[in-house]
Amino acid sequence: MQTSIDASQLEACLKALYRLQTVDEFIVTMMREIPKLVASDHTSFNEINLQERRMFAVMDTPEGQMIVDRHRAAYDKHFTDNPLVGHFLTPGSQAVAKISDYMNREEWHATDIYKKFYSKFGDLHQMVVSVPTNSDTFVGIALNRLDRDFTEEDRDILLFLQPYLGQAYANAVEHTRTLGMLDSHNRALTWLEKGVVEVDSARRPTYVSPLARHYLNDFFPNAHLDRNRLPQEVEDWLGGQASRETPEGPYMPVPLVCQRDIGQVTVSILPRESETPDGGLTLLVECALVGQSSRALEKLGLSSREADVLFWLAQGKSNPEIAIILGITAPTVKKHIEAIFRKLNVSNRTEAALNAHRFFTGRWPVK
Repeated sequence: MQTSIDASQLEACLKALYRLQTVDEFIVTMMREIPKLVASDHTSFNEINLQERRMFAVMDTPEGQMIVDRHRAAYDKHFTDNPLVGHFLTPGSQAVAKISDYMNREEWHATDIYKKFYSKFGDLHQMVVSVPTNSDTFVGIALNRLDRDFTEEDRDILLFLQPYLGQAYANAVEHTRTLGMLDSHNRALTWLEKGVVEVDSARRPTYVSPLARHYLNDFFPNAHLDRNRLPQEVEDWLGGQASRETPEGPYMPVPLVCQRDIGQVTVSILPRESETPDGGLTLLVECALVGQSSRALEKLGLSSREADVLFWLAQGKSNPEIAIILGITAPTVKKHIEAIFRKLNVSNRTEAALNAHRFFTGRWPVK
């Protein structure tokens, strides 16, 4: 590829596109980086569902986005007037195309899609590069200029980038999916009152869920999670729990159990079916209030029965379990929990449980 763009510019663009990022972050990165190689006055990321005749477009400026949102109905009605739509629907078509490949300026200006949509941006010249995907939805990046058409050198640059754009987009889609799954797993663990910590082969934390961070900070005064360090007691325990074979089979690590005045914290290694490439581990962190009285929770402005319910809720008990323990009905437990939420100004069980833990650890401003 013979262009005026030097290798360092291409390398910088690819490095930015290939960094670990979500789909939304990738779109922003793409609209920022590509115009550094191919000049564009308006750049957009586009998804077009041909069956539903619906477009999703993100512009690189707020002003451009306002135009798209205001005239979206016109685009949805007339988008097939754009000759590039037919181009990319044709099997085997080139991955980069421009309006002038198919129409001169007079023909382009005579189309409904130009008159009712593109003219709102000005007298645009457009070039589009397709992004390979595994879906039926067309994904493309549109570059638009006001003063001059795109050149063959511009096309060559985009043709060079096109396969990399496809892989970078696929990476972003997968990363977004993984983050969504991780968020769902964390919410499930939080509901069960369990925190999770991911550590690498050097036993440094690479991820600490909010609940695990709360438990570790409360039970280990020497915790340095903000310095990428586990509490010393946890590090020492991990050092003696390295997975190893025994005559009876795989060694099962013994959980770390630490008693404090405020209760008990348990750290255990989550078994895995196979070794991870980085030799990392997943730790589960659980907490139980031991030697505490529910009566103390009345200082939070709760009634005696509400304090009882919060005490057991904070230990991960379900509504039916609390009902059995306290000798009341599950609907009554639910009503008490609603009152607890209102009085503590929280919206879910996890927040209520954390408030109870903070109270017992002296982190709650007692009324």
